[in-house]
Amino acid sequence: MKVLYTRVSTNNQSIDRQLENEKNYDLIIRDMGISGSVPFWERPKAGKIKELLKNDEITELHTHSIDRLGRNLRDILNTIEYFHNHQVPITIISQGLTTYDRSRREMNPTTKLILQIMGSVAEMERSLTIDRIRHSLSVKKMNGQLLGRKKGSTERPEAFLKKEKSVRISKYLSKGYSIREIASIVGCGTQLVQKVSKMSKSY
Repeated sequence: MKVLYTRVSTNNQSIDRQLENEKNYDLIIRDMGISGSVPFWERPKAGKIKELLKNDEITELHTHSIDRLGRNLRDILNTIEYFHNHQVPITIISQGLTTYDRSRREMNPTTKLILQIMGSVAEMERSLTIDRIRHSLSVKKMNGQLLGRKKGSTERPEAFLKKEKSVRISKYLSKGYSIREIASIVGCGTQLVQKVSKMSKSY
């Protein structure tokens, strides 16, 4: 089965560009409103894809660009490796790259190198975006615009640790990810990761 995988970060984003030549595919899998920072195997459609792989129903997976797989290099390579273990190639349409050489039954070395470079660029772009947001918040703070919680208010530890980002951070901490890796995957600052880590140990 030839499968096309698409992803958009918000539900109002168009996926028309990703659906070019959609008639060439047996199945189209859509992840809607999912950030590229969310690990591939934690997305809503991950279970469906794993089931197809387990049953040997996917012969090849196609996606428009590498950032549809993710924006974290480690996660992208883990995803590619997972498909490689099932001998299923991933084709990056816009770059004309295929990850797995069926005739040799091995990872295409040239493609792997290119994907590592492209994955690093995607990761750098995300870091730059986060830096721009931080800079904007810093400027607002300097101009006297209040940010965050009102002065004097507090948040109970149990409420803080139950927040969506806190739960995700805790999960990656338990898996041994570094603070910087978690900040990149979750899309937050390292201070938040450190706060969750400290509060989890004391709570």
